[in-house]
Amino acid sequence: GGDFETISDVVSTLSSCGINGDVTFEFLPEVHTGNLNLSKKIIGSDTYSIFFTKANKTSNNRAIIRPSSGSAITLKNQQNLYFDSLTIDASTGNATIGVDFLGECSNIAFTNCNILAKRSSTSTYYAIKKVSGSGLLDSLTINNCYIDGGYYGVYLYAGVSQSQCATISIENN
Repeated sequence: GGDFETISDVVSTLSSCGINGDVTFEFLPEVHTGNLNLSKKIIGSDTYSIFFTKANKTSNNRAIIRPSSGSAITLKNQQNLYFDSLTIDASTGNATIGVDFLGECSNIAFTNCNILAKRSSTSTYYAIKKVSGSGLLDSLTINNCYIDGGYYGVYLYAGVSQSQCATISIENN
């Protein structure tokens, strides 16, 4: 294992190196500024899982992922990703989306997370977003999360038959 200075370092390492076993990234309970942009397929994630969580499970303080603009988390062509006990905060600055599904994804879970977006009467703000034409979203679980803000809180749009949502579970939120 190793330490990473920024969210960008995590993304760069995953994109260039991939994984060869289950991997856990533990975020310190502080504000981490940046976009967790996982838009390049991670080598090895079809077999292994990646966990994003806070480092100190007993602390009430949360690790906060906060972009200065755009989406806090972008997922495209990803699978086996698990987010636990994080605050995904797109409610400040020029941020527009908490979690943005831009391509095919499967086996994605958010548990015990706060997913925030700006409260707005403008339809460009979302806590969670998946639009038509962005590929299959399969096996998404959102459990025991606090979701707040956005013009749309959760927007999962299947659209045409090649771009659908399947096995979606949203519980205890």
